[in-house]
Amino acid sequence: MELAPDGRIFISDIYTGELKIFRDGGTPRLATAGKLTVANNNEHGFVGFVLDPDFAANGWIYIRFSPRGSAVDDEVARFKMSGDVLDVNSKKTLLKIPKETNAHLGAGMAFDVHGNLLISTGCDTSPQSNSGYGAFDTRTLNRDGGRSAANTMDFRGKILRIKPIPFPDSQTPAPGIGTTYQIPAGNFWETIEATMPGTNMALVLKEIYAMGFRNPYRISVKPNSDWVYSAEVGPDANSDNASRGRAGHDEINLTKPGGGFYGWPYCNGDNYPYNKVDYSGGGQVYLSEKFDCANLVNDSPNNKGISKLPPAKAPIVWYANSNKTDFQELGTGQETGMVGPFYQYSAASSSTVKFPPYYHGKMLFWDWARKFHGMVSLDSLGGAAKIESIPVGSHTWGSDIEMIFGANGALYGLQWSQNGYSGGAKSFYKIEYRGPLNEGACAVHLNRRPQASRRERLLPVMMGASSFQLPAGASGADIFTWDGRKIGSYTRIGNPNLEERVDLPKGAGFQMMRIRLRLL
Repeated sequence: MELAPDGRIFISDIYTGELKIFRDGGTPRLATAGKLTVANNNEHGFVGFVLDPDFAANGWIYIRFSPRGSAVDDEVARFKMSGDVLDVNSKKTLLKIPKETNAHLGAGMAFDVHGNLLISTGCDTSPQSNSGYGAFDTRTLNRDGGRSAANTMDFRGKILRIKPIPFPDSQTPAPGIGTTYQIPAGNFWETIEATMPGTNMALVLKEIYAMGFRNPYRISVKPNSDWVYSAEVGPDANSDNASRGRAGHDEINLTKPGGGFYGWPYCNGDNYPYNKVDYSGGGQVYLSEKFDCANLVNDSPNNKGISKLPPAKAPIVWYANSNKTDFQELGTGQETGMVGPFYQYSAASSSTVKFPPYYHGKMLFWDWARKFHGMVSLDSLGGAAKIESIPVGSHTWGSDIEMIFGANGALYGLQWSQNGYSGGAKSFYKIEYRGPLNEGACAVHLNRRPQASRRERLLPVMMGASSFQLPAGASGADIFTWDGRKIGSYTRIGNPNLEERVDLPKGAGFQMMRIRLRLL
């Protein structure tokens, strides 16, 4: 989904190839703008799109799609919109992305503050490779991430960063550097050249901004910046294995100018290395030696790029199936993490459904598999300072494929199903905020109040919350309505030095509340 400057929401359908336009306000309307002829199997199809930064003036939309035919590369092309109509014959191909399998194509597209186009691509490798513990089986092409994600001469398993050339609609230049796009300053090749003297730079594609990804399915650019956040969908191994490596982790990665290598297929999670495997005898023998994430070498016979790789960068968030130690607020279960846009609160907007200023500057994050939906607060360096769920009262989250804030500040979701691949209703829905628009609305954090005693503190809790976090050092809490009526109490049962999640009384989440903490 993409938000146009005039408030229209553009929606693509991966399998039908359709581009739709939704208008809110009055009687909501959904109309088809156009339809591309695309391959429609697994992750192939209408893969992704983004509107030009000057869309209001030029009507340009950049689309990544899979043409029909098993051996046909994906294309990233510029098309022209005229009002609500997509001119399907206006295609201007910028570049092509190779594909060999039906899995892990990536799908993210975005522009940064400098007008650079960012395109995320998956490693195009079978999830069965190494049983989910990395992907470096060199015996079979589609199981070898060394041929793609760790290959500096391949567009796959990357975030590409190019500057489209605004050539006239009347021209159709051949795709490539200097004809359809330029290479902006700050791409990864510059870092490799500066930090790895003696490297054969003819073996490094200049379009690469970041590499070493399995499936960076969604990307998000911090507003008015060139900081790029990507959600990496990790491998399928559900548990740690002493002879193979750690369980698969999903990640949120941050890429700044200069780019980086993010470890796949040799490392995953917080730079957890996999065990090396010997394929020399035709079989596979797991070795006790692990990859060194700071000194990686791509020795795959299918690699066309440099062999010595830069040190792997660690993610800002990582979490696994059991999630025993890392980012426990994300819960447990299967993982398919996704990042979305940053919320930009507008005090000038007269919208009565916009999210409050508490969420301003925070990034949407959700997990398609475990149906967690939340917002990420960032520190000054771009790291994750806090992740908190979005409390929505009686709404039941499904497996959402995309989410976006509208011009009215409401949240729109595109639900793939009610529960992962198992099916259920597909839907396009809207979540409106109807609470107060002060700075504390929606906050679940500690605030001192003048009327509280030295052994008491009050917490404001937003309407729709179903639980709250009891801070360390509190022995319990009393729950009151906003006008002072007591509706529940809680006495700590766990370690007083740790935070403790407390469920609110049934029905309490449909009103504004205050929680009075009893301090030790």
